[in-house]
Amino acid sequence: MANTCTQLDTLLTLSFPAQLHALLNLSSYLDPATSADEIRTILSRIQGSGIYNHVISFLDGTAKANWTMYPDISSRHTFSHFWKSKRKNIRLGLFSTWTTTWVGKESDEWHKWHCWAVAIIKGSTRQGLHLIIWDCDPQEIDNRRPHQFLLSMQLKFLQFAQQNGKIKTLWYNQDTKLSGHDRCLTYSVWWIKKVAAIGDVCFSGRNDSRIEGCELVLKML
Repeated sequence: MANTCTQLDTLLTLSFPAQLHALLNLSSYLDPATSADEIRTILSRIQGSGIYNHVISFLDGTAKANWTMYPDISSRHTFSHFWKSKRKNIRLGLFSTWTTTWVGKESDEWHKWHCWAVAIIKGSTRQGLHLIIWDCDPQEIDNRRPHQFLLSMQLKFLQFAQQNGKIKTLWYNQDTKLSGHDRCLTYSVWWIKKVAAIGDVCFSGRNDSRIEGCELVLKML
């Protein structure tokens, strides 16, 4: 775990294309089934702004209560925990969620978590928020309807954010260079490190380096 994190730190000095190339050639990777407590340790050691140190896995407490059989469930937080966390201009979260129901599955299949990351950034005018959903295994956008390309929990978070804040834009990763390797935790931690290193600055529009590789899929007036 420590070796992988050290390798990720060294990448931040490279250009964005070089970082992507280097990510495919790391000597070790973080298992997506890594426990929530271990992930918290990783997040707490990242230098930068706005990082929420807990893994986010559930819409609310009711949904979380359905997963009490899972060993590290108490360490996995809800959307509300993340949303209410203290921040200035940016909030960064690592999400570890399921992509299929656990009903009817054997206990050794419950750990099939998928990791992705979120950034919530204040606009330069301080009015409204800009949401980035970064998934290293993105679905292709063939229209601008989020329910047709976002994973179910990603869509639920978008809806939650719209209900609890003034979301001005939604950006969604479309760079597939890191797709299909089952390294979603490693790549999500890298992205959070990269964005956190930029600092606690407001959103600067289409030239903002934090949306590199992303497409604008929603713009609310």
